[in-house]
Amino acid sequence: MNTNKKNNQKITKSNSLINGSYRLSLNELRIVLYGLSFINPLDENFTLSHRFSIKDIAAFYNIKQENLGSFYTNIQDALTKQFWKREFTYFDEDIQEFVSERWLIQIRYGNKNGTLAYHYNPLIAKELQNLSKRFTSYFLSNVANMKSAYSIRLYEIAVLYLNMSKHRQTTFKVDIDELKKKLCIENKYQRFHHLKARVLETAKREINKFSDISFKYEVLKIGRQPVEIKFTVSRRDVANPVRHINNQDAKALPEPIKQNSLSWIDDGKKVWQESQTGWDFYAIVEQFNDYIAKKGEPSDRAKAFKGFVKKKVDKPPT
Repeated sequence: MNTNKKNNQKITKSNSLINGSYRLSLNELRIVLYGLSFINPLDENFTLSHRFSIKDIAAFYNIKQENLGSFYTNIQDALTKQFWKREFTYFDEDIQEFVSERWLIQIRYGNKNGTLAYHYNPLIAKELQNLSKRFTSYFLSNVANMKSAYSIRLYEIAVLYLNMSKHRQTTFKVDIDELKKKLCIENKYQRFHHLKARVLETAKREINKFSDISFKYEVLKIGRQPVEIKFTVSRRDVANPVRHINNQDAKALPEPIKQNSLSWIDDGKKVWQESQTGWDFYAIVEQFNDYIAKKGEPSDRAKAFKGFVKKKVDKPPT
C-alpha cells in the first residue's frame, strides 16, 4: 500500500454501519480505516482481502521511529486478539431488522516480512462498499492524527448529520444514554463529568485541531441533570474535500483535485441541493475529479460539473 496517497484516501462506510453499535480500540480503528481507504465505492468487485505493511501504516499515522517496536506489537495484538473477535450491530433498512455480524473471517500473521493480513466477512460487503442510497464519505487524513477512538467515532457521526443536512452547518441532539450506546460505553463514565472530560472534550479538541469540520457541543439539562448533548458542526471549506495537503503532497495530486474552488462548484451544488437525491455531494465531487482526470480538463469546468451533477441526481444510486 502506498502511503503517498495519504491526503486523498477516502473512506466510504454506510450510514447504518456508522450508526451501528460497535466499539473498536484506537489501533483496531487504524487497521479498519486504513484498509477501507483502499476500497473504491464505484467498483462492485472490490477485494475483501487486505495485506498491509507495519512500516507503511506506522508512517501513515506518524508513529515515531523509536516507537515502531511497540507499535508493531500493539497492531498485531489489535488484529489477532481483539479485532478477530469483534462483532457489530446495525439496523439494515432494506430488511427492517437489526443485524449482528462479525467483521472478519480470516487473519494471517507471524511471517518475517513485517506484514499482517485479514479478510472481511463477505456478508458485510454492502456496508463496506456502500452503493446504497445514503452514505457518508470522508478523507482519512481528517482522522489520521487523532489519538482517541471516541474522537474518530464522533467525527463520523458529525459528518453523517452534516452530509444529511445539505448545509454548511447543522445542529443535532443526541440523548446521553443513546450516545453512550453508540460508542458502546454504556457501563463506563457513570459520572457525567468523566464522560465530558474523557470523551466529549477530547473529541472536541482533536476534531477541531485535525479535521475539516468545526465541532462544538452544549449540555442540555432537566433541572441539574444532564440529559442531552446538542452538537453544532460546520465545514471549514465546503469547496475542497481534500484536507491538510502540504506543498510536497500537492505536487503529487491530479490537476483536477488541485483546482477545487468555489468558482466552479457552486452551480453544481445548487442543483444537488434542489434535488431529493440519495447521492452524497462529496462523492459526486470525487467522481467528477476522477472523470476529468481520465478525460482531460474541460474548457468550462463549472458548466461541465453542473452537467455532471444533473446526470447524477437524475439517476439515484442503487
